[in-house]
Amino acid sequence: MDQMTKEVLLERLNRLQYDTPRKWGKMDAAQMLAHLQVSLEQALGKRNLKQSVLGKLFGTWIKNFMIHSNRPFQKNLPTDKSFIVADPKNFELEKSKLVGLLNEFYAIDASKYSPTAHPIFGDLTFEEWDVLFRKHMNHHLTQFNV
Repeated sequence: MDQMTKEVLLERLNRLQYDTPRKWGKMDAAQMLAHLQVSLEQALGKRNLKQSVLGKLFGTWIKNFMIHSNRPFQKNLPTDKSFIVADPKNFELEKSKLVGLLNEFYAIDASKYSPTAHPIFGDLTFEEWDVLFRKHMNHHLTQFNV
């Protein structure tokens, strides 16, 4: 990922407000920020979510469809239970944590990154996590019209 893409994501993130209305889904802005953190924590090795049975059966196919295509994420896709955030969150705290995780992730030397497991897709390289996260973040920023 180039620095410019990261800066565009951060600029869009900074336009998000605690009361920004969503266009679809159930999460408010603070919950969405906490939701986005889960995948970065997994990619950084701060969470250890095992690959689900669904992932073992269909993970490669779903990964090719979601990560290795140019398609954006669709609205209301099913969410793995480990990524669901339903409890109330503090917007400023969650935003700060997400920015910190973004900076930490994009400071990694991709050539020294060891693949980590995603609960559906299985082991992902740095480049796959990068694509997945950019698509995921774009999906949710679009959900909140930023």
